[in-house]
Amino acid sequence: MHVLVCSKKSLYEVYQHSILSKYHLNKIVVNHKEHTQTQEVIFSVLKKLKIPYKSVYRDDLSRLKRIDHYDLIISCGGDGTLLHVQRFIRKGKIFAVNSDPKNSVGYFSIAHRFTFLKQLTKYLDGELSEVSINRLMLKINKKIYTKRIFNDVLISNETPSLTSRYEITVNNKKEVQKSSGIWITTAAGSTGAIKSAGGNALPANSKKFEFLVREPDYTFNSRLINKIMKPEESIIIDSRMINGICYIDGAADSVRFNLGDRLTFSNSSEPITLIR
Repeated sequence: MHVLVCSKKSLYEVYQHSILSKYHLNKIVVNHKEHTQTQEVIFSVLKKLKIPYKSVYRDDLSRLKRIDHYDLIISCGGDGTLLHVQRFIRKGKIFAVNSDPKNSVGYFSIAHRFTFLKQLTKYLDGELSEVSINRLMLKINKKIYTKRIFNDVLISNETPSLTSRYEITVNNKKEVQKSSGIWITTAAGSTGAIKSAGGNALPANSKKFEFLVREPDYTFNSRLINKIMKPEESIIIDSRMINGICYIDGAADSVRFNLGDRLTFSNSSEPITLIR
Protein backbone atom coordinates (compact mmCIF):
# COMPACT_ATOMS: atom_id res chain seq x y z
CA MET A 1 0.00 0.00 0.00
CA HIS A 2 1.20 3.49 -0.90
CA VAL A 3 -0.34 6.48 0.87
CA LEU A 4 -0.41 10.18 0.03
CA VAL A 5 -0.90 12.56 2.98
CA CYS A 6 -2.30 15.95 1.93
CA SER A 7 -2.30 18.67 4.60
CA LYS A 8 -3.36 22.27 4.75
CA LYS A 9 -1.04 24.97 6.01
CA SER A 10 -2.16 26.31 9.36
CA LEU A 11 -3.12 29.97 9.66
CA TYR A 12 0.02 30.48 11.72
CA GLU A 13 2.20 29.12 8.90
CA VAL A 14 0.52 31.52 6.49
CA TYR A 15 0.39 34.65 8.67
CA GLN A 16 3.27 34.33 11.17
CA HIS A 17 5.27 37.07 9.44
CA SER A 18 2.31 39.38 8.92
CA ILE A 19 1.27 42.42 10.96
CA LEU A 20 -1.32 40.52 12.99
CA SER A 21 -1.61 41.59 16.61
CA LYS A 22 0.02 39.49 19.33
CA TYR A 23 -3.46 38.55 20.55
CA HIS A 24 -4.47 37.05 17.20
CA LEU A 25 -1.09 35.37 16.69
CA ASN A 26 -1.39 33.70 20.09
CA LYS A 27 -4.84 32.42 19.13
CA ILE A 28 -3.69 30.84 15.91
CA VAL A 29 -0.55 29.40 17.52
CA VAL A 30 -2.83 27.16 19.59
CA ASN A 31 -4.60 25.95 16.44
CA HIS A 32 -1.23 25.49 14.72
CA LYS A 33 0.02 23.23 17.51
CA GLU A 34 -3.11 21.10 17.33
CA HIS A 35 -2.78 20.76 13.55
CA THR A 36 0.93 19.90 13.58
CA GLN A 37 0.44 17.38 16.39
CA THR A 38 -2.16 15.64 14.23
CA GLN A 39 0.29 15.56 11.32
CA GLU A 40 2.94 14.04 13.57
CA VAL A 41 0.53 11.36 14.75
CA ILE A 42 -0.36 10.45 11.15
CA PHE A 43 3.31 10.15 10.15
CA SER A 44 4.16 8.19 13.31
CA VAL A 45 1.32 5.70 12.80
CA LEU A 46 2.18 5.13 9.15
CA LYS A 47 5.81 4.50 10.09
CA LYS A 48 4.75 2.16 12.91
CA LEU A 49 2.58 0.17 10.50
CA LYS A 50 5.41 0.24 7.91
CA ILE A 51 3.18 1.87 5.30
CA PRO A 52 5.13 3.90 2.71
CA TYR A 53 3.84 7.43 2.33
CA LYS A 54 4.49 10.77 0.70
CA SER A 55 3.50 14.06 2.33
CA VAL A 56 2.48 17.19 0.43
CA TYR A 57 0.75 20.45 1.20
CA ARG A 58 -2.63 20.69 -0.50
CA ASP A 59 -1.55 23.82 -2.40
CA ASP A 60 1.29 21.85 -3.99
CA LEU A 61 -0.87 19.03 -5.36
CA SER A 62 -0.81 20.48 -8.87
CA ARG A 63 2.94 19.83 -8.99
CA LEU A 64 2.48 16.08 -8.63
CA LYS A 65 2.44 14.24 -11.95
CA ARG A 66 0.37 11.34 -10.65
CA ILE A 67 -2.10 11.11 -7.78
CA ASP A 68 -4.55 8.39 -8.74
CA HIS A 69 -1.98 5.62 -8.37
CA TYR A 70 -1.92 6.00 -4.56
CA ASP A 71 -3.92 3.32 -2.77
CA LEU A 72 -5.15 5.76 -0.14
CA ILE A 73 -5.16 9.54 0.18
CA ILE A 74 -5.27 10.96 3.70
CA SER A 75 -6.51 14.54 3.91
CA CYS A 76 -5.35 16.33 7.06
CA GLY A 77 -7.33 19.46 7.88
CA GLY A 78 -11.08 19.92 7.70
CA ASP A 79 -13.74 19.75 5.02
CA GLY A 80 -12.06 22.60 3.15
CA THR A 81 -8.92 20.50 2.75
CA LEU A 82 -10.93 17.52 1.53
CA LEU A 83 -12.77 19.70 -1.02
CA HIS A 84 -9.47 21.02 -2.31
CA VAL A 85 -7.78 17.63 -2.48
CA GLN A 86 -10.60 15.83 -4.31
CA ARG A 87 -10.34 18.27 -7.24
CA PHE A 88 -7.08 16.57 -8.25
CA ILE A 89 -8.37 13.02 -8.03
CA ARG A 90 -10.05 11.29 -10.95
CA LYS A 91 -10.59 8.16 -8.92
CA GLY A 92 -9.32 7.15 -5.54
CA LYS A 93 -10.06 6.66 -1.86
CA ILE A 94 -9.97 9.47 0.69
CA PHE A 95 -9.49 8.96 4.42
CA ALA A 96 -10.33 12.34 5.97
CA VAL A 97 -8.75 13.40 9.26
CA ASN A 98 -9.91 16.50 11.15
CA SER A 99 -6.69 18.04 12.43
CA ASP A 100 -8.37 20.49 14.83
CA PRO A 101 -11.91 19.40 15.76
CA LYS A 102 -12.51 22.35 18.11
CA ASN A 103 -11.93 24.91 15.35
CA SER A 104 -12.37 23.06 12.06
CA VAL A 105 -15.50 21.63 10.45
CA GLY A 106 -14.99 17.97 9.60
CA TYR A 107 -18.35 16.59 8.52
CA PHE A 108 -16.67 14.12 6.16
CA SER A 109 -13.86 13.19 8.55
CA ILE A 110 -13.53 9.65 9.85
CA ALA A 111 -10.85 10.36 12.48
CA HIS A 112 -8.94 12.93 14.50
CA ARG A 113 -5.62 12.84 16.30
CA PHE A 114 -6.75 10.57 19.13
CA THR A 115 -8.64 8.07 16.95
CA PHE A 116 -6.42 7.92 13.87
CA LEU A 117 -4.58 4.71 14.78
CA LYS A 118 -7.82 2.95 15.73
CA GLN A 119 -9.69 4.05 12.62
CA LEU A 120 -6.85 3.34 10.21
CA THR A 121 -6.41 -0.13 11.72
CA LYS A 122 -10.13 -0.79 11.30
CA TYR A 123 -9.89 0.30 7.67
CA LEU A 124 -6.92 -1.98 7.02
CA ASP A 125 -8.85 -4.84 8.63
CA GLY A 126 -11.84 -4.20 6.36
CA GLU A 127 -14.10 -2.96 9.17
CA LEU A 128 -14.94 0.45 7.66
CA SER A 129 -17.12 1.18 4.65
CA GLU A 130 -16.01 2.55 1.30
CA VAL A 131 -18.79 4.89 0.22
CA SER A 132 -19.06 6.02 -3.40
CA ILE A 133 -19.79 9.76 -3.43
CA ASN A 134 -21.36 11.19 -6.56
CA ARG A 135 -19.89 14.34 -8.06
CA LEU A 136 -21.36 16.80 -10.56
CA MET A 137 -20.11 17.90 -13.95
CA LEU A 138 -20.23 21.48 -15.24
CA LYS A 139 -20.23 22.30 -18.94
CA ILE A 140 -19.90 25.90 -20.04
CA ASN A 141 -21.41 26.15 -23.50
CA LYS A 142 -20.12 22.93 -25.09
CA LYS A 143 -16.90 22.56 -23.13
CA ILE A 144 -16.51 20.52 -19.94
CA TYR A 145 -15.14 22.78 -17.20
CA THR A 146 -14.99 20.16 -14.43
CA LYS A 147 -16.28 16.71 -13.52
CA ARG A 148 -15.33 17.11 -9.86
CA ILE A 149 -17.93 19.15 -8.01
CA PHE A 150 -18.05 17.38 -4.66
CA ASN A 151 -20.17 19.67 -2.51
CA ASP A 152 -22.07 22.53 -4.11
CA VAL A 153 -21.97 25.53 -6.42
CA LEU A 154 -23.38 29.03 -6.11
CA ILE A 155 -24.30 30.83 -9.31
CA SER A 156 -24.71 34.58 -8.94
CA ASN A 157 -23.78 38.01 -10.19
CA GLU A 158 -20.09 38.75 -9.68
CA THR A 159 -21.23 41.61 -7.42
CA PRO A 160 -23.29 39.75 -4.78
CA SER A 161 -25.54 42.72 -4.03
CA LEU A 162 -26.69 42.91 -7.66
CA THR A 163 -29.52 40.85 -9.13
CA SER A 164 -28.76 37.53 -10.83
CA ARG A 165 -30.58 37.30 -14.19
CA TYR A 166 -30.86 34.07 -16.15
CA GLU A 167 -33.13 31.52 -17.77
CA ILE A 168 -33.34 28.16 -16.04
CA THR A 169 -34.36 24.94 -17.81
CA VAL A 170 -35.37 21.83 -15.87
CA ASN A 171 -37.07 18.86 -17.58
CA ASN A 172 -37.86 20.98 -20.66
CA LYS A 173 -39.56 23.60 -18.49
CA LYS A 174 -38.06 27.08 -18.86
CA GLU A 175 -38.31 30.20 -16.73
CA VAL A 176 -36.69 33.59 -16.89
CA GLN A 177 -35.80 34.52 -13.33
CA LYS A 178 -34.31 37.26 -11.22
CA SER A 179 -32.92 36.31 -7.81
CA SER A 180 -29.89 36.45 -5.54
CA GLY A 181 -28.52 33.34 -7.26
CA ILE A 182 -28.91 29.58 -7.35
CA TRP A 183 -27.52 26.84 -5.15
CA ILE A 184 -26.85 23.51 -6.87
CA THR A 185 -25.65 20.69 -4.65
CA THR A 186 -24.65 17.06 -4.67
CA ALA A 187 -26.24 14.68 -2.19
CA ALA A 188 -23.06 14.86 -0.10
CA GLY A 189 -23.30 18.66 0.02
CA SER A 190 -27.03 18.81 0.72
CA THR A 191 -26.60 19.16 4.49
CA GLY A 192 -24.69 22.43 4.05
CA ALA A 193 -25.68 25.83 2.68
CA ILE A 194 -28.64 24.62 0.64
CA LYS A 195 -30.26 23.06 3.73
CA SER A 196 -29.73 26.28 5.69
CA ALA A 197 -31.45 28.10 2.82
CA GLY A 198 -34.49 25.81 3.05
CA GLY A 199 -33.48 22.85 0.89
CA ASN A 200 -33.57 19.14 1.60
CA ALA A 201 -30.90 16.86 3.05
CA LEU A 202 -30.19 13.74 0.97
CA PRO A 203 -28.30 10.55 1.89
CA ALA A 204 -24.61 11.18 1.14
CA ASN A 205 -24.37 8.19 -1.21
CA SER A 206 -27.42 9.18 -3.29
CA LYS A 207 -26.97 9.95 -6.98
CA LYS A 208 -29.71 12.55 -6.82
CA PHE A 209 -28.84 16.24 -6.66
CA GLU A 210 -30.73 19.42 -5.89
CA PHE A 211 -31.13 23.08 -6.78
CA LEU A 212 -32.59 25.99 -4.84
CA VAL A 213 -33.15 29.55 -6.03
CA ARG A 214 -32.07 32.15 -3.47
CA GLU A 215 -34.46 34.99 -2.77
CA PRO A 216 -36.43 34.86 -6.04
CA ASP A 217 -37.98 38.09 -7.27
CA TYR A 218 -41.58 37.75 -6.13
CA THR A 219 -42.88 39.79 -9.09
CA PHE A 220 -41.89 36.98 -11.48
CA ASN A 221 -44.12 34.35 -9.84
CA SER A 222 -41.40 31.73 -10.41
CA ARG A 223 -42.22 28.03 -10.11
CA LEU A 224 -38.82 26.43 -10.64
CA ILE A 225 -37.54 27.27 -7.18
CA ASN A 226 -36.42 24.04 -5.55
CA LYS A 227 -36.22 20.49 -6.88
CA ILE A 228 -34.47 17.22 -6.16
CA MET A 229 -33.13 16.02 -9.49
CA LYS A 230 -33.05 12.41 -10.67
CA PRO A 231 -29.61 10.99 -11.54
CA GLU A 232 -30.22 11.19 -15.31
CA GLU A 233 -31.56 14.77 -15.29
CA SER A 234 -29.72 18.04 -15.85
CA ILE A 235 -30.06 21.73 -15.02
CA ILE A 236 -29.40 24.37 -17.67
CA ILE A 237 -28.69 28.01 -16.81
CA ASP A 238 -28.60 30.52 -19.68
CA SER A 239 -26.96 33.69 -18.43
CA ARG A 240 -28.55 37.09 -18.84
CA MET A 241 -25.72 38.67 -16.86
CA ILE A 242 -22.67 40.48 -18.19
CA ASN A 243 -20.64 39.53 -15.12
CA GLY A 244 -21.74 36.19 -13.73
CA ILE A 245 -19.72 33.89 -11.50
CA CYS A 246 -19.97 30.28 -10.39
CA TYR A 247 -18.37 29.46 -7.03
CA ILE A 248 -17.45 25.78 -6.85
CA ASP A 249 -17.09 23.98 -3.51
CA GLY A 250 -16.77 27.16 -1.47
CA ALA A 251 -13.41 28.79 -2.07
CA ALA A 252 -11.92 25.80 -3.89
CA ASP A 253 -12.63 27.13 -7.39
CA SER A 254 -14.62 29.74 -9.29
CA VAL A 255 -15.31 30.51 -12.94
CA ARG A 256 -16.75 33.65 -14.53
CA PHE A 257 -19.26 33.68 -17.36
CA ASN A 258 -20.94 36.29 -19.52
CA LEU A 259 -24.17 37.25 -21.22
CA GLY A 260 -25.43 34.38 -23.38
CA ASP A 261 -23.22 31.68 -21.85
CA ARG A 262 -24.89 28.37 -21.03
CA LEU A 263 -24.04 26.40 -17.89
CA THR A 264 -25.17 22.76 -17.77
CA PHE A 265 -25.02 20.70 -14.58
CA SER A 266 -25.41 16.92 -14.56
CA ASN A 267 -24.03 13.86 -12.79
CA SER A 268 -20.35 13.21 -13.32
CA SER A 269 -18.80 10.00 -14.59
CA GLU A 270 -16.14 10.35 -11.88
CA PRO A 271 -17.49 9.46 -8.42
CA ILE A 272 -15.01 9.35 -5.56
CA THR A 273 -14.71 6.98 -2.62
CA LEU A 274 -14.81 8.15 0.99
CA ILE A 275 -13.84 5.95 3.92
CA ARG A 276 -16.74 6.13 6.41
